[in-house]
Amino acid sequence: MALHEGLEQPGMLAYLHVPGFAPEADSGGSRCNGRDGGGWIKHRLFGYVAVPLVAAYNLILYQCLEHDGRPLERQAVSYLPISPPPWASLSTDPQLYDRAPALERCPDALRLNDISTCCCSEPRRRYDPALPVLQMKCTVYGLFRAWETPIELQACSNPRCHHRYIGPDSREHGIFNYNNRKLFAHDLLDEYTSAYTSSETPFSAWVSCRRRRYELHSGHLEYPFVTAEVFRAVWFSYVKLQYLEGSMMCPHCGPCPENTIWDGVTLAFNRKHLLPSLEPPTKSQPDSIERKTTRYLPSQQLVPSKTVRRAVRRVLTGGPLTMARIKAAALPLEPEDPNEEDDEDEDENEEDGEVQSGSGASGKRTRAQKAAARTQQELLERLQAIPDAVAGLSQVCPALGTLFELKFGEVSVIQGKVAPDVYRRLFLQITAEESVLQMTTKPALDALEVFVTQPTHRNASALVEIPAIHELLTHEKNSTLLFPETTVEVCRWILDRGRMVLSSLIKGPEPPKIDEGVEKPWTEVGFIVLCEEQSGLTPPTFRLVAATACQKSERDHVIQN
Repeated sequence: MALHEGLEQPGMLAYLHVPGFAPEADSGGSRCNGRDGGGWIKHRLFGYVAVPLVAAYNLILYQCLEHDGRPLERQAVSYLPISPPPWASLSTDPQLYDRAPALERCPDALRLNDISTCCCSEPRRRYDPALPVLQMKCTVYGLFRAWETPIELQACSNPRCHHRYIGPDSREHGIFNYNNRKLFAHDLLDEYTSAYTSSETPFSAWVSCRRRRYELHSGHLEYPFVTAEVFRAVWFSYVKLQYLEGSMMCPHCGPCPENTIWDGVTLAFNRKHLLPSLEPPTKSQPDSIERKTTRYLPSQQLVPSKTVRRAVRRVLTGGPLTMARIKAAALPLEPEDPNEEDDEDEDENEEDGEVQSGSGASGKRTRAQKAAARTQQELLERLQAIPDAVAGLSQVCPALGTLFELKFGEVSVIQGKVAPDVYRRLFLQITAEESVLQMTTKPALDALEVFVTQPTHRNASALVEIPAIHELLTHEKNSTLLFPETTVEVCRWILDRGRMVLSSLIKGPEPPKIDEGVEKPWTEVGFIVLCEEQSGLTPPTFRLVAATACQKSERDHVIQN
């Protein structure tokens, strides 16, 4: 079972011949045909084989890379977690160990220690100081040259592990021990990671460039660089040990960004999904929960009082409310030039009979005076509504009244302070004529409860489902200080009010929860997933077929469930 020659980059597909499997022309997949003619199985270089059986995709995890007709080791001797390169590290990554400097000269000898193991299957056999140690030569490959250096080894005591030795992990030297004979510097393997993630460099092209660089810097090819096949196997074994469990967190937006972009197109259902069991999601099932005694619950708004809601919206509706605007509206108008053309719309002139009866200049002054009077009256009404709004909000939540008075109170009007627009949107949302559950759903309330319990920046970024609160917390975000206590108390009041309305609306038992399961590591996504009803094969039968194929090809494969 050999890789296709065109397999050059991570993620590219190759095809492998497996006895007992034949391609299915109409679906592009493969199925077991019970014959020995063999077939093809798509292989993704990360170590997975996809075998579609009728309608179910069954994945076999194995490794089949080979060199010079011999299978490469399934696991490397090095096994300790390796930190990603500095340019790929996150601030949240744990400090696994003290990173070794770039390898410029090889150590005099690589010696065994307490953490040295063999590459055999788990549990690995560890170094035993009581057993004899032998010394051999190994090749260490760096960025510009290779070295030959002594390495201490010890025969593995595992009876099922033949001709293998326990070797040093060498992580403390910045060296990756692949098979006790070929060792590679961390910075060399990180160099390919940088090249591939930047320009999608194929293995063969990168290995050719590295071989030329060896010749340029060393002046001879006493220790030439490895082949592309060997380096491919080494690199995948290396990145498997790297701590790449990224938090998927944007440094500016946090783990829950406000806007995300998803790519994908679904044109129609595949024919294999058009089964008699396909039903619309709105169809009720025999075991569906029936709630016959439900009725509308009045006063579901955040602020129960309609008078208070109107007062708050009255203060916030319109332009900025400042004393300078109120005084400007009360100033007498200057005389206008009677020869100035009338720029007002004719439709507006028809609305007022008095304006049409007067002269042009007199009519224009009358319209301007009336507009100024209306503006002044509106500003005064908004100013007079502030005490009622503050008092009403303070009754439902003292912190809410304090925040409103601080941003939109009479003192702010006199001083001419204009609050940021995030506070205006927050109070308009709080006093909206709609249920509080329109603003905060049940999952959003759960996230809000986490933030109220522990008001950190990370928990605040999870409130993206409540835009008004998320914008407020983003505005008040400070890298050194915590959120203001007033803001946290307002969030706590919103949480309590939302919980109360939600509990009043819930009637009967909660629907059963769907078990989403535990997310598997990215290196184990290719485990076998069998569907007995759709595949036509029972799981034991499929395992037997796969195991027979692996034994017949005499390769060191791993089949896991």
